[in-house]
Amino acid sequence: MKLKNMLYSLYALTAIGICCVPAVMMYKNYTDKSSTNAELAKFPKIKSGGSLNREFFCEFETWFSDHYAYREKFVTANANIMADVFNTSSNADVIMGKDGWLFYNHTVDDYTGLNTLSERGISNVAHNIQLMSEYCKENGADFIFAPAPNKNSIYPEYMPSRYYVTNNTKNIDAVKAKLDGSVGYCDWKNFLITSKDNGLLYHKTDSHWNNFGANLASRQLLTDLGKQFTPLFNTGTSYTWRGDLYKMLFPQGKELDMQVEYDGLFTFETVGRFRSWDDSTVNTECEGKEGRLLMFRDSFGVALNKFMANEFAEAEFSRVVPYRMQGIADGKFDCVVLEIVERNLRNLQKSAPVMPAPTAKGVNLSSPSVSADVYTEEIGGYLHIYGVLENLKKSVKSDTNIYVTVNGITYEAFRAYESDLLSGETGMTESDYGYSLYVPYVENAQITIAVG
Repeated sequence: MKLKNMLYSLYALTAIGICCVPAVMMYKNYTDKSSTNAELAKFPKIKSGGSLNREFFCEFETWFSDHYAYREKFVTANANIMADVFNTSSNADVIMGKDGWLFYNHTVDDYTGLNTLSERGISNVAHNIQLMSEYCKENGADFIFAPAPNKNSIYPEYMPSRYYVTNNTKNIDAVKAKLDGSVGYCDWKNFLITSKDNGLLYHKTDSHWNNFGANLASRQLLTDLGKQFTPLFNTGTSYTWRGDLYKMLFPQGKELDMQVEYDGLFTFETVGRFRSWDDSTVNTECEGKEGRLLMFRDSFGVALNKFMANEFAEAEFSRVVPYRMQGIADGKFDCVVLEIVERNLRNLQKSAPVMPAPTAKGVNLSSPSVSADVYTEEIGGYLHIYGVLENLKKSVKSDTNIYVTVNGITYEAFRAYESDLLSGETGMTESDYGYSLYVPYVENAQITIAVG
C-alpha cells in the first residue's frame, strides 16, 4: 500500500512538474516565435487612462496564450494527433481535404454558395468596378478586372464530402454576369479549370496558386490586355515551399510543398526600395519592353507580379487599400489591372478608391435630397464624403445610384460603406447602403444627398 501511494505521489509530482516547465521557461524569457509572423500580445497595463484597466485579465489571458513556452510545439503535436488519428484539422481556419490537400476555411461560403452577397451587394461591386474602368478609359488607360479564384473553385474534388454545394449563384459568377461585358474582364476561373490537366496550378498546402499557375494566369491576363508576351517555360521543380495553411496548422512542422521554378528567365529589375514582393508598393523596369502597368493586387500577386513585370517597360504593383488612382490622370500608366481573390470580392463595396468622383450628367433624381448620415474628412487635397442610407434600404432598389451635390456640383458616389471609419459611429460593420467619394477640397461645403 505504501509503495502504491508513493507511485501515485511520484506520478502527481511528475505531472505537476511537466505542467510547470512552460511557466518556468516563460520566466527565463523563452517564447516560441510565431511562424505566421503575427505580432505577439504585449503584457497588459494594470492602469489605463489613469484608472484600473478593466480588461486586464482578458488581455493577460491573450498575453499568456501568446507567450506560453513551447506553445507552437504543443500546437503542432496536437495538430499531428488530430490529423493522423482523426483526419481532422485542429485549426478552425484550416480544412483538411482529401489526399493531403489543405483549404482555407474562409472560402467555404464561396464554395457552397451560402451567405453570398445580396442582389444590392452584387450591384454595388459591379457599379464600383465600372466607375474605376470609366475613369481609366477617360484618361487613356486600358482596364481589366481580374478576380483570382479560390483554390477550391479550381480543385473542388479535394474538398471534404461533408460540404454540401448549393445551386446558388456564387459571388464571382454573379459579379461577372452583372458586369455583362461592360468592363475588361479576365476570366481566370474558367481558364484555370480548363488548364488543370497541364500541371498542378495551386499548392496543396497553401491557399494560393504556385508559380506554374501564376505563369498561366499571367498569359491569360496579358492576352486579355491585347499584349504580346514571351512564353516562359519552367526550369524544374523543387520541394522548397512551406505553405501558409500548413504553417497555420503545423507551426513547427518541417514538410515542404512542391514549387515550380523559373530561375534565370526574368529580365526585369526592381526600382527603389525592395524587400519582397509582399511590399505595399513594388516598382519595376524591363528594358526592351513597352507599356506602363498599374496593378492593384492582393496576396495572389506575390507569385503573379514577376511574370507581369517581365512584359512592361514600367510597372507598379500596389496592395494599398483604398486603391490610389491619382497617377492615372497624369498619364503615368496605360494599363490598369484590378486583381482580387474571389473570397474578398465583398471588399469592393467597403471603400472607395482615391480618385476624383465622376460628375453626374443627365441624371433624373427621384427626389431633390434624402436624409442621410454625412461624414467628411480632408485627405490629400480631397474632401472625402461618406455615409450610409440605412434608413432607405426598403425603398432603394438594387441598382439605385447615390448622388452627392457639393456647392452646386453633383457627383456620382461609389456605393461603398466605409466600415473602418463608420463602424464606431453606426455600430455596423457592413451595409449595402453606404456611399463614399472624393471631390476637390472646399471649405464649408454645402452637401446634399439624392438617389436616382
